[in-house]
Amino acid sequence: NCGNMRKSIICLLLLCLCARSLADVYEACNDQNDQQFIVSNTSCAHFILCNGEDSHEGQCPDGDRFNADEQMCELMEDIDCRTGQSIDANNIVPGEATTTAPTTTTTSSITTPTSTTSTSASPASVVSSSASATGNQVVTTVASICPRADNPHQLVLLAHDQSCSDYFICYGGQPIAMHCAPTLHFNVLTGKCDKAEIVKCLRSSIAVRDQCKKHTVDIYPHPDNCNYFYYCRNGFLLLQQCPFFYGWDYVKRSCVAIRQAKCFGRTRI
Repeated sequence: NCGNMRKSIICLLLLCLCARSLADVYEACNDQNDQQFIVSNTSCAHFILCNGEDSHEGQCPDGDRFNADEQMCELMEDIDCRTGQSIDANNIVPGEATTTAPTTTTTSSITTPTSTTSTSASPASVVSSSASATGNQVVTTVASICPRADNPHQLVLLAHDQSCSDYFICYGGQPIAMHCAPTLHFNVLTGKCDKAEIVKCLRSSIAVRDQCKKHTVDIYPHPDNCNYFYYCRNGFLLLQQCPFFYGWDYVKRSCVAIRQAKCFGRTRI
């Protein structure tokens, strides 16, 4: 549901596909931030993609500001930092969806994050199904492989076969690793990050430890015990337990009456 997601700056990456001949060299770009997004002095909503001679300046959608730490566009809250004026909440798409966690007993074990590698530095974001980069319609396509050549009128995305919250964007014929905002999953039908309850993505054959990355905030069902579930936060796994006579339902993503819970494993307490 677009109303519960952060808008994306990935559509603005199309500027790199459409206007490489208009590229400029920015003094703020250097070897340390090459292939990364950095803040721009133009305004809090502007950012710069540092890519050598192909560096470009872009702008977040209306009502958003650029967060350099998270490498993404996010809501400005109540004040538009570009104008100093109050933002009408009725005209803004709400921020990321939040999930109210059930009453639980907490950690029985914590595992530390393992090291991971990414294909390239890029903003964590939600991808729109269509966007206007140069006045022409841009179509988003979810494919199985990246095309060799970029199409300025097409944004190609790839699903991640070992993660519900990660995906790839194709640029220069190569897949660039991306990830959805916390608790959201990539929807292969729309090419957007959406509520997990809507996407209904499960990677039960992939170990939970392998799905919980340093950038991940998500919840996973326990593979063997219906009463337990895992909470992943930035690579740390916390084993949590539902109250007695309750089980973790992987469809509703909450603790429900044990007899009604859809869960893995036969162990029910």
